[in-house]
Amino acid sequence: MYIKLTAACVAVAGLAACETATPPTAGQAEYNAALAQYNAVVSNQRAAASSLSGFTTFTGTAISNAEFAEEGGYRMIGDMEMRVDFNDNNGDNIRGEIEEINIIDRRNADGSQLAEGVLNIRGTEVNGQIVATATGELGIVRVDSIARETTNVDLDLEGETRNTSAFADTITGRFSGFGAASTTNGVEAEFTGGRFVLDDPSR
Repeated sequence: MYIKLTAACVAVAGLAACETATPPTAGQAEYNAALAQYNAVVSNQRAAASSLSGFTTFTGTAISNAEFAEEGGYRMIGDMEMRVDFNDNNGDNIRGEIEEINIIDRRNADGSQLAEGVLNIRGTEVNGQIVATATGELGIVRVDSIARETTNVDLDLEGETRNTSAFADTITGRFSGFGAASTTNGVEAEFTGGRFVLDDPSR
């Protein structure tokens, strides 16, 4: 596949520049570590209402399986931040991002890469229960493509605040969703089996 890509680039060199993937900043080892952290805390007790107060920033990792153009064998891992205003009882009290998003190509290491783009999180927390979305455009360069392809991602997130101490210092959750092909050089995507684990570094 990689040789095929190189040959295709040479063939169209006079028409358009071939794009190359950005080298990954995280891979399978980081994915496994995030999954282990999730499994270690997901069974912790849910946070009591009395521990939910103030404005708190949680940071951690989001991971999932991924498909592009109906081809599986990919995984996604990204840095995640979620800012929660527990004192706001009117809803829409969550903001955040998933960034530094890496795509792991389990079939061809040449396809693993740092994706282009950020997913913006917006949602609501009520009594420690979290419902949110993460949306944005991601760009990737698959090994069988000569151009960067983009997908408009829309993920549904559900999570819960948990205690590993006397405070609500952890959030765990799951997510899934799709990516619609953008108008130019678009690619459809699907994200399944998503998990995220976040903690409050100040606690």
